[in-house]
Amino acid sequence: LPPLSTMKFFLAAALLVATTSGAYVAPTTNYDRCLTPSEADDIATAISNGIDVDLFPDKVAPDQSSYWDMEYHGTYKILKNTQDTISTSYLLYQCGLSTMPFNDTELAQFDSVF
Repeated sequence: LPPLSTMKFFLAAALLVATTSGAYVAPTTNYDRCLTPSEADDIATAISNGIDVDLFPDKVAPDQSSYWDMEYHGTYKILKNTQDTISTSYLLYQCGLSTMPFNDTELAQFDSVF
């Protein structure tokens, strides 16, 4: 048998895994639909347990065009029109998630929220 301290470590690790979002699996492609309530709950649990979540593994960049930029942040992305005369920004948030990462005052900085 392994030493008692080793057994305690593995027991603690097993309990930690059982209490974190074991059901969350990082996507391999971007979602093309709203999240189900179960998926949204798994993601919220993962985030609350400090797990880095990236719902947008397929990233775009302005390689072949100008005047725009995209910033990625776990559960949302920000599309910016960088043309000097327009300069607008859009919050693109994954459909189906129950909480927004911004309060109403912070949301005012965006021209639209999708």
